[in-house]
Amino acid sequence: MAMKTCANRLLAILFGISVIGSPMSGLLSAQTITSIVSAASELPGGVSPGEVVVIQGTSLGPATLIAAPVAGATALPTTLGDVSVSFNGIAAPVVYAGASQTAVQVPYELAGSSSASVIVTSGNGTSPAFNVPVVLAAPGLFTLDYSGAGQVAAVSARGANSAQNPVPAGASVLLFATGEGATTPAGV
Repeated sequence: MAMKTCANRLLAILFGISVIGSPMSGLLSAQTITSIVSAASELPGGVSPGEVVVIQGTSLGPATLIAAPVAGATALPTTLGDVSVSFNGIAAPVVYAGASQTAVQVPYELAGSSSASVIVTSGNGTSPAFNVPVVLAAPGLFTLDYSGAGQVAAVSARGANSAQNPVPAGASVLLFATGEGATTPAGV
């Protein structure tokens, strides 16, 4: 699936994308992880605790994408439909799940780890493990063109920032980011 399509889906739910990691085995099963991408930066590298990532592959979940309920939610579910994802055996909160991609939040419990074995489980089976490095932080700002390099997605009291609606000097701006790494107090 094209990176822009992947980013369009995530932006519709949260905002934003980067290829990270490699399969631990050349063997393919019906359910396979082919890449893990950051939901904002599109830069290669590791995943960080708390980061929103998109797992791409085949037969990862349902044919029709399912999004987690976000409005009014205090936490994302660790199973959505029949899809769950684990990093070193730790359940990851699921943002959305679909056949070719599933978005999750990397568990904060990975802080201090150097790598993670990622496994997707669904009604289609269990994927072979996919190894990915774990880094202290992998910050990325979501951008309007989903590339990680264009104009940053920003909102002010006047609405979404754009050339037609610039934020006045001195005004507060809300930016959308991910990849902060471990936090104090600990993230949930």
